[in-house]
Amino acid sequence: MKFFCINGYGVPKNIFQDGNYERYLGKIMEMINSSPDGVEITLVLCGDHTNINFPEKSEAGEMKKFFENYYSKEKRLKMVEIYGIDGRDNLEKFFHWLLGQTEKEELVFFCEWCRRGQMKFLTKKIFGKKWIKIKVIPVDFDQSLRRRLEPLRQFCKYPLTVFAWYFSIIRKYQLKKRQEFIDWWGKTTDQRP
Repeated sequence: MKFFCINGYGVPKNIFQDGNYERYLGKIMEMINSSPDGVEITLVLCGDHTNINFPEKSEAGEMKKFFENYYSKEKRLKMVEIYGIDGRDNLEKFFHWLLGQTEKEELVFFCEWCRRGQMKFLTKKIFGKKWIKIKVIPVDFDQSLRRRLEPLRQFCKYPLTVFAWYFSIIRKYQLKKRQEFIDWWGKTTDQRP
């Protein structure tokens, strides 16, 4: 059995009209379609309710809706939703869920291309050498102007990811700031300080 762990990247207004998500999930669909017949695949869709403007939507739920649109009759495909506030939280929750599974043949982690360093570090730390076949597949899908600055931002965040692994106080601070950002983003412009 293959497990494809797919990190979400925000909650779009409409996932079927979001070009970045379409490119990202399209690459994953290529891998699903190229898998040999008879191989069971579990899509582990990761991401919480991170956009307070759409409190009923989660990143995982929106990706599930996307995949169900294309694979509603696919018997070998199973989907699981995991709700984490950031990439590390997603991976840790996936790890604990995975411990209860009997067949663990191959783990494939999908992430944004700019975050590949962090994801490789975190998968190695969280999953260790428990599974022989672990792959991190970065996907370059962002076509926005932000994409030009994101590599520098992620390069600066990588040391913080490493320090947060070893120092829990940094991790607690990260989670607190992430939640504050989600709460702040959800306020209307006139409510922001």
